[in-house]
Amino acid sequence: MILIINTANHDFIEVILAKTDNDFVAEKITGQRQQAEQLLPLIEKMIKNGGYKMSDLTGLGVVSGPGGFTALRIGAVTANTLAFALNMPVVGI
Repeated sequence: MILIINTANHDFIEVILAKTDNDFVAEKITGQRQQAEQLLPLIEKMIKNGGYKMSDLTGLGVVSGPGGFTALRIGAVTANTLAFALNMPVVGI
């Protein structure tokens, strides 16, 4: 299962949890300039609601632009930290 993080826009966060190309769940929440506060709780909620654990993830993707520097940095740091902690690959999209 792959987790995709999109923080390219400072007005919302989009997280996609995908088992296959056709079997995925996406959630988009608004929160002007509040990505840092909302991203990890959103990821945790999506994984728990799907009946999964973090260890079920096999890879991570993160939108790398275009977008605001700080918004992109929040997504990239979160994805890289999760990838390091879970020992899995992360790719920029």
